[in-house]
Formats: sequence, C-alpha cells, structure tokens
Amino acid sequence: MTQKRKRVRITPPTAAVAGRVRDLRQRRGWSAAELAARCADNGLDGFNRSVLANIESGRRSYVTVTEWLTLAYVLDVAPVHLLLPTEVDEDVTEDLYAICPDVFLPIPQAREWVRGGYPPAAVDPRRYFSEVPREEFKAPQPTAEQQVEHSERLAQYRDLKDRVFPPGHAAETRDTEQRRRRTEERENGVDDGER
Repeated sequence: MTQKRKRVRITPPTAAVAGRVRDLRQRRGWSAAELAARCADNGLDGFNRSVLANIESGRRSYVTVTEWLTLAYVLDVAPVHLLLPTEVDEDVTEDLYAICPDVFLPIPQAREWVRGGYPPAAVDPRRYFSEVPREEFKAPQPTAEQQVEHSERLAQYRDLKDRVFPPGHAAETRDTEQRRRRTEERENGVDDGER
C-alpha cells in the first residue's frame, strides 16, 4: 500500500494579490494596460502597464496598501478578496497563507482573521477583539463541542446548586424577609397606609 505524499502550499500575500488581480483582470477581459489606466484614472499616479505586469509576474515583490485598495476598487471586489485566495486547493494536504514570513494559517482562518473574527493561536483574544468598534462586534460563535461542554458544566452547576439550596429555598427566604420587615414596621408604628 503506497502512502500519499503530503503536499503543502504556502501562499505569500503579494503572490495572492498578484494571482487574484491577474485572474480578475482576465475574467473582465481587460488588458494590463487597460487595468493600469483605470487605476491611474482613480488617482494611482505612476501605476502603468509595466508596474502591473511586474506585480502579476512576481518580478515585483510588494504591493503597496494604496495599490491594493485601488485595484480592489477598480476591479469591483472587497479588498479581502484580493488579499487572500478565495478557494482552497483540494489537491494539497494543507493550503496555508503566510500572515507573517514565518507564521501560517489555513486559508479559511486567515480570511476570518483579516475580517476581524478570528484571533490566531499566539494572539491574546481580549486584545484582538478590544479594537473592534462596539457596533461591529459579533461574539465568536461557539462550536458544537463547546456548546455541549457548556451544557454539561451548566447541568453540573445546577445539580450542585439544588443540593446546596433545594428548590423553593430562595422563595422561602424572600417570604421570611418580607414577614420580618412587616413585623418591624408594625412595631415601629408604620401602618400599611403610610407606605
């Protein structure tokens, strides 16, 4: 029996942007010169066919943030869809994205990290989520396993609580407290009409 060889693909950010730009440009039927001209028309000075060709071919090892955002705007896509691959390659065992030169995440987790919904393993989630504007914050949804674990802990807590404080205990305590208060009020001369 032969064992299938493990294939890992790591996509650096600039290579992801270059591949996505080339793919989207071709799908729209635009030449490199046409896309570069559209970028220049939107204020991207000095961006020409040569610069775009160097990005798409990988001869240029960087894309500026301004170029990235302008390309996304001109190509009518969200910036995240240029920055990261939109699909995982099923032919590789692990399809990873380099979020730092030596830090890699599976593509779906990298996409969620960029969107603000996933703190990578070495990141403090409290600090990560603290910068999300209040009106945009969505609490991370628990996994099915986390929900089951929470339900089990809740059942244990309720069982312990029922053993320490039997059902009806709080109501009896409340009734006793109200009777004590009424007795004190009568003794101090406060009648029901004065309350």
